[in-house]
Amino acid sequence: MARGHLHKFGGSSLADADCYRRVAHILLTHGNSDDLVVVSAAGKTTNFLYKLLSLRDSGQLWQEELQVLISYQQTLIEQLLSNEQARDLRERLSTDRSQLVSLLSLQHHNEYQLNQVVSFGERWSARLMAALLRETGVAASHVDACSILVAEEGAVPNILVPESREKVQAILALHPQERLVITGFICANRHGDTLLLGRNGSDFSATLIASLADIDRVTIWTDVEGVFNADPNKINDAKLLKSMSLAEADRLARLGSPVLHSRTLQPLFNTEVSLAVRSSYASHTDFTLIAPLSSSASAPVVTNLNEVLLFSFKMNSNIAPLFEVLRAAGLTPLAYWELAQHKVELAFTLESQKQVQAVLNQYRDEWAIEELTIQSDLGLVALVSADAHHFRRSFARLLSRDAKPVYQDSLSLVTLVPQAQVSLLTQKVHRRCAESKNAHWRVVIGGGQYWRSMDRFI
Repeated sequence: MARGHLHKFGGSSLADADCYRRVAHILLTHGNSDDLVVVSAAGKTTNFLYKLLSLRDSGQLWQEELQVLISYQQTLIEQLLSNEQARDLRERLSTDRSQLVSLLSLQHHNEYQLNQVVSFGERWSARLMAALLRETGVAASHVDACSILVAEEGAVPNILVPESREKVQAILALHPQERLVITGFICANRHGDTLLLGRNGSDFSATLIASLADIDRVTIWTDVEGVFNADPNKINDAKLLKSMSLAEADRLARLGSPVLHSRTLQPLFNTEVSLAVRSSYASHTDFTLIAPLSSSASAPVVTNLNEVLLFSFKMNSNIAPLFEVLRAAGLTPLAYWELAQHKVELAFTLESQKQVQAVLNQYRDEWAIEELTIQSDLGLVALVSADAHHFRRSFARLLSRDAKPVYQDSLSLVTLVPQAQVSLLTQKVHRRCAESKNAHWRVVIGGGQYWRSMDRFI
């Protein structure tokens, strides 16, 4: 049973009672009676739960800190709900507190018990938001994602799509014309043990559930208006993009977008689901719509990473098998260069270092990998657009002698520069993009000529 819209709200959108009320208002004014909602833990709740585990593991007292967290949840309940609904959630919270005390008092924890502790935040959020919606007079229920998302265990849980789809469709059929508020960040193995979906897991939950539920659109409500053509925190005249293709968004996410995450986008490929990124603090403003297919390229986007790693080595065999192994492990390079004398250079994020080193060490003998070095004093600057090839010459002209040659693929231009040069080069590339909006170019046709405006480098 298909639904039309799924809304996702992160922790910053649920930080206090006013935030919850704002979210409820958004759902009532921007949604329909059968929308799905995915929520993160309120505010810094997940960090607080990790802190409890850390205190417990280091032998420090955690009971007082637990009470601070429980009081925070109690305050939200009292400020948002009437007595009848508040009573039910207070009783559940009391049960949860007892369960947390039992889990934290164990001398030894297994991984599932640790996951259970961390997962309380999302469960509290889903329960409270569903109750708040009912308070406004609309039908709403909360759903624990562990009951609908089934996964095989691994470094990151691997969702079993057919089983999960069947469970999602079944829960939709049980709740027609009712808003379902679903926990983000968590899923379960076949035995029902809680698993965590990792970094940005709630956003991933949203797009994943949307694909399983045949949703038309996902809206990720966050604390920014959408995707800009440069980081507005660093570039004063950065402009909001009203639309971009899924492929462009994915490439931008891999190259350092602070708003998008590649893993979040993956469930949308080979679907007709569109993704909107909007501000929950300014729901009336423009936003960015990411479409599965786009007939034209979006405006060029400038992005950067202040720290990247450059792996350099010699390899006497074909590099293609290495790329296949890296990609299968989710380690696609940000950019790469094949140089003379069988030398190869691969750029990766800092988070990827251990995994990349493990792959290179594993195949060192098989592929004759030699002279491996890792350079860590570089940053990345990139331009993303489906028209990237048009911009290469001008991009290259902006580079200093210390920059790596431009790496180009179908959607981006990438260079690495000393970290001290990242900010200045980013500004230069963005400025050139802005200037190009007022530029014109001349086309000669059959001896005649005319002028066209050109939203690209000249």
